[in-house]
Amino acid sequence: MATVIPFQGLRYDLSRIEKLDDVIAPPYDVITAAAQEEYHRRHPYNVIRLELGRIGDDDTPQNNRYTRASSYLQQWLEEGVLLPEESPALYSYRQEFTWQGRDFCRSSFLARVRLADYGEGEVLPHEDTLPQARADRLALLRTCRANFSPIFGLYLDPGHRVDEMFRQVVSGSLPQAEAVDEGGIRHRLWVIKEEQVIREVRAFMAPQTIYIADGHHRYETALQYHREAGDPGSAHVMMALTNMFDPGLLILPTHRLVCRIPPPRPAEVLRRVEESFSVTAYDLARGIAEFLGLLKEAGEKGHAFGMYLGGERVYLLWRAWENQDETGEGGAAEPGVPGSLQGKAAGGRPAGDPPGQTGTPPRPLDVPVLHKLVLEGILGVDPQKNLEFTHQAEEAIAAVRSGRTEMAFLLNPPTLDQVVSLARAGQKMPQKSTYFWPKLVTGLVLNRLG
Repeated sequence: MATVIPFQGLRYDLSRIEKLDDVIAPPYDVITAAAQEEYHRRHPYNVIRLELGRIGDDDTPQNNRYTRASSYLQQWLEEGVLLPEESPALYSYRQEFTWQGRDFCRSSFLARVRLADYGEGEVLPHEDTLPQARADRLALLRTCRANFSPIFGLYLDPGHRVDEMFRQVVSGSLPQAEAVDEGGIRHRLWVIKEEQVIREVRAFMAPQTIYIADGHHRYETALQYHREAGDPGSAHVMMALTNMFDPGLLILPTHRLVCRIPPPRPAEVLRRVEESFSVTAYDLARGIAEFLGLLKEAGEKGHAFGMYLGGERVYLLWRAWENQDETGEGGAAEPGVPGSLQGKAAGGRPAGDPPGQTGTPPRPLDVPVLHKLVLEGILGVDPQKNLEFTHQAEEAIAAVRSGRTEMAFLLNPPTLDQVVSLARAGQKMPQKSTYFWPKLVTGLVLNRLG
């Protein structure tokens, strides 16, 4: 089903760049305004000038962030700062990082993937998109006709056949590009031109469905642009494809911070919450890591959230899944104090088993329940105006203690099984439900259309 092809990527000429570290950047949608300025200052050839240029007060239809990106791209090509690959290639991409004291390596490969409507089943989404973000990426694509950052896609390979093909080629060889980002993550890229390997990878991917992990806006933008342009060069988009069974595939939780509302009265909030949830108080002096372990255990039996209103207590909210009765048939009525926390992840974990591997259906999503019953139903929160997000539980607690936000809700990360099962069913997860980590870096290889 999926059409994957090699391409002649654009890469920085390393003889012109002292350190590749200085010209890479994260994906556009996780870059703050302060970070955007820092990347602009870091190096005159930083990819930020292409991916997320500054907006000027005197911008016009003829001179704006998109036209300037196009001019930079053309200038860097003419100067030889960016060089096209001599022949079509696939790119083996590894990210080496440490999470919670453990070393990980996530393997992907970059290729062009044929654009297809979601209804065709070749590529499937799991999140909704926002019109403003689509319009921004479409303007950039129309003006530059290039993909500056890869879309992150997942495929199913329990036997690790594709990973083994690339491993045999790159074993013992140095990468053609290597950089370390400010988070200490090492990004390594090998250029794969062996025709036999390319044929075998394409053949393996042909019957696959690709699930978008990150990059829904860019995928839908590329699809819309292809409908407009109608030329063969716009029929594919650059993607980084990762095996669902990769041990380095992590999903982090996305905790909710409630802000810009009248200060809540803790006693009243607790009274209202107890109408819909079992509520258990825990002493924060025992450590947030222990509480996250308890949250994880409770989440394996029903909907579970942490609620922090300030002070020295954090509350565990628990509710049976809808397929359980209110006494918890099919699961415990109350989570109680779970057993040993030895080996439990705190605040993030490997993405879990892909669909069909556990023999049980995926558990229901937590985020819609939290939003419907608590954030909107009890607190009257407007998700667009009154919510901020963090992936670190410690940051969520600190934000409330400092007075920057009124309260925080801690969540378990969704499982890969949930993500893919919903995608297969044609359903979407709410915004800010998944956070695959680490993010793909922008700047190792670019894709110019046609």
